[in-house]
Parts: sequence; structure tokens; C-alpha cells
Amino acid sequence: MKKSYILTLVIVLVLSLGLTGAAFAQEEAPTEEPPISTIEGVVIAVDEEAGTVDILQEDGTIVTVAIPEGDYDHPITALLAEYFGGAGLEDYVLALEALEMDGSVVVAVEEGTDEAGNPIWEATLADGSIVQLDDADTAQALLDALEVAAVDLTVTDNEGVLTAEDIGEQIEEYRAMGIGYGELVKIYAIAAESQEACAAEAEDEVAEQTEDGAAEDANTANTGDAAPVIEEPCGVTVDELVAMLLNGADMGELFRLFGKPALLGVGHVRQALDGTADTAAGDGSTGVCNARSRGGKASANGQDITCP
Repeated sequence: MKKSYILTLVIVLVLSLGLTGAAFAQEEAPTEEPPISTIEGVVIAVDEEAGTVDILQEDGTIVTVAIPEGDYDHPITALLAEYFGGAGLEDYVLALEALEMDGSVVVAVEEGTDEAGNPIWEATLADGSIVQLDDADTAQALLDALEVAAVDLTVTDNEGVLTAEDIGEQIEEYRAMGIGYGELVKIYAIAAESQEACAAEAEDEVAEQTEDGAAEDANTANTGDAAPVIEEPCGVTVDELVAMLLNGADMGELFRLFGKPALLGVGHVRQALDGTADTAAGDGSTGVCNARSRGGKASANGQDITCP
């Protein structure tokens, strides 16, 4: 009996140690977040069955990105995701139909003049060839399609599969935090207008430096100093605005800091999608510029914005 008891005790101890070790390993195993990055380029192919697009990047490499299907439980989530989430697979398909040319896809259009001073356009294709255009309507149609096909996507790398950010999923997460749909419309609109204003400011800085380029080049040659570096476009983000609300700020304070946006509610988003929205806010200016017009700080991420 003693031998049997001892054997049973040993077995129990071994099993206990094994389970404890397994549990300890599970507790200690770090949970890594999937890496997030940005993909910029032009959509050159769509696989509707797989739900993916191929994107030609500036360096010539092609990456495949999965586009979320957008199947949401609440119709308002779907509505906001459609507006703030950008293009979907069907939009890319239509854009590519307009961009097909000479067995390839147009990835850029540049305007110039011929020897006689007449306007001409050059369409660069995905295969590297260039096609001359002399029809303004054709050039404009290509530019309109490129507005959709040219993408700047935030993607998550899920075990080697790049997946575009799902705005609807993000909206549902914010809703779970207690942020209402009306507040989310304002937050997304403020962020978009703020970033647009900052991007315009950065373009103005580039233009100013271009005008003074000769003098700057001469100074650099004489002194060896590096040319001034343009900072990344500023702009408050959705995450930052949500954090401000969760930390006690109200919408009035956000308006004072960043301006009242053009879209103020779900109804405005629905009208915008229908093409019937009057998106003028306040005195007609939007974003951070509207804040300045009412005496606000008129800044985004701490950088002043030049308004008309």
C-alpha cells in the first residue's frame, strides 16, 4: 500500500509541475501587437474574390493589401466608415477601368506645353512607358480616377498579410469607450481638416524654399550647412482627439482649439455621401482656420496655421 501511495503521489507532483510550468509559460509569453506601417502608391490591380489590391509604390515595388469588407452590425457605423474610411474594392475597380491604357494602367499624369506653347499631358503607365495626351478632357478623367487609385493606407502586418485599417472597427471601439456617433463625426472631421490645413502649410513652405533655392544652394555650397528640412505635415489625429475627450475635454474646447468642422453630425455625413451637403461651417472657413476667425488658438499639434 505504501508503494502504491508513493507512486500516486509522484505522478500527481509531476502532473502538477507540468501544468504549473505550462501556465507560467502562458503568463510570461509576451503578447506582441502586429506591426503598423504606411503604404503609399497607386492601385494597379484588384482581386475582388480575395479582397485585395496590388499597390505600386514609388520605389517600384508592388505590395498586396487586404481591404476590409466593412460588415458592421450598426448602419451608422457603416455610414461613417463609408465616408471617413476612403475607397473600397468597388471604387478601385471603377478607377482602374478609367485608368487602363495600352495594356497597362496610368499611375501619374503631368501637364506641360509643347514647342508651340500648347498644353499637353504626359501619362506615365505602370510598365514605365509614357503616353502623350493632347485632350484636356481625357487628362482630367485620368486625374479624377487617380484621386481614387492613389492611396496612403495605414496597414497592419498580420503574419505577413498586410491589412488596411478598418475605420468601422475603430469607430466601434470608440463607441465602446462611450464616444457617441455625433461626437465621432466631429472628431473625424476635425482631424481630416486639421491635417489638410497642415499639409497645405507644408506645401507653402516647400514653395517658399523653392523660390529661394538658388540662394540656399549657394549658402550650402559656401558653408557646408545642410539644406533646411521640411517637417512632416502637422495635424491632430483622431486618437489624440478621443484622448482629450476621455480626459475631460468637451467638444466646445476642441472647437476652440481646432475649429468647428464642416460636418457636425450623422445627417451631414449622409448628405455629403448623397452629394447634397452644405459643408460650410461658421463663417465659411473650416478646420483650424475657423478657430482663428473666432479668436481661437488656430493651431494643430502645436503648429500655427496660415489662414486666408
